[in-house]
Amino acid sequence: MMGQNHKDKENSKVHRRHDEEIGRDQLLQVTVEERTPSFGGRFSGTLHVLGVSGDSIARLDQFSADPDYCAGKFPVASDATGMIATSYNLATSTPKAGMTIDHDFIERETFVIRKDHKIIATFSSKDDNLSPDQHVSKSLAMVQQLTAGSLNVTVSTGLADPLRAIDKGSPIAIVRIEMQAPPYAILAKPAIKRIADLKGKVISIGGVKDITRIYLERMLGPNGVKPGDYDTVYAGATAARFSALQAGAVDAAILLPPFNFYAESSGFANLGLTIDYAKELPFAGSVVNRAWATTHKAALDKLLSVFNQSIAWFSDSANRAEAIKIMVEASLLSEEDITKTYDFIHGRDFFEDTGKVSVAKMSTMLAALKELGDIEGSVALDRFVLPGVTQLTD
Repeated sequence: MMGQNHKDKENSKVHRRHDEEIGRDQLLQVTVEERTPSFGGRFSGTLHVLGVSGDSIARLDQFSADPDYCAGKFPVASDATGMIATSYNLATSTPKAGMTIDHDFIERETFVIRKDHKIIATFSSKDDNLSPDQHVSKSLAMVQQLTAGSLNVTVSTGLADPLRAIDKGSPIAIVRIEMQAPPYAILAKPAIKRIADLKGKVISIGGVKDITRIYLERMLGPNGVKPGDYDTVYAGATAARFSALQAGAVDAAILLPPFNFYAESSGFANLGLTIDYAKELPFAGSVVNRAWATTHKAALDKLLSVFNQSIAWFSDSANRAEAIKIMVEASLLSEEDITKTYDFIHGRDFFEDTGKVSVAKMSTMLAALKELGDIEGSVALDRFVLPGVTQLTD
């Protein structure tokens, strides 16, 4: 959610806390019925709500506790430079004469974003003529649709969440691996030159039970930095982690493209890529509703066949210029950012071109989630895939 201008004092800062103080809640996670009365009773479970404002951290501290505004109901990130707004192609405007605001206004826009960082819905005050309350109601309707199981297939989905859901009894299954390794990087303040220098530092990751914690530990361990040598703070979205790094609230953050490129261009140090330490952990895949797949197998087979063809097309470097052009038009990001992302993805063995699921990699992923305590039942692979559809290899 963007375009907020008065914020929550408690959550606008990133605080140095240890895992046991946070518990299972992430800094950016709001338990709806308990902490957001305007949502109460209409959505069961947890929801990540993040405001983004052009205000400075100092101004957010001053106004965030005001009961007439956010009143501590959700955290808000400072986008004083406008970089986050620009990356989402949002318009800004100067304050009217006589106003005591020292920053540009960001148009009010709400993005519904899955945990794998894919935008699945956008609501705009300007384009859709929505009031603030309508932003809430329409966003909740979309979230309710997702959680009610009304979607039959999702692609390019982060694997950690569906694996957790399957373990808890959700009737879904993994049918394809798309990205066979995580494309994260650790970016740090310019004075920090090596991963070993992160001892005693504050690092922003996705959450105490988030897959980014596993990635971080896989990267730090071989460099002599173990849990307890550093502090972690939590922000579920890459944009929020980048904002915290940019504001100086943390010493380092684990980021996805293109935010790792933004950070590097701003002078932050790239300490390393997750793929160099955790290439055995698959990152994203395709998930289906088991009931739908059983009654629509022909349609699912065609969908996966076409999807495999699209991955093959993307993987062919002869299509580089056209692929970049398509992504620029679809994402509204700059050609420079898309080109960097394309070359980054193609420079490493990120994509699984065959459409098959590696038994070894999925088993390693499940073991890692089991170690975190996120998988309570058996990690036998047949619990998580769809017989007759999922193609296993190894």
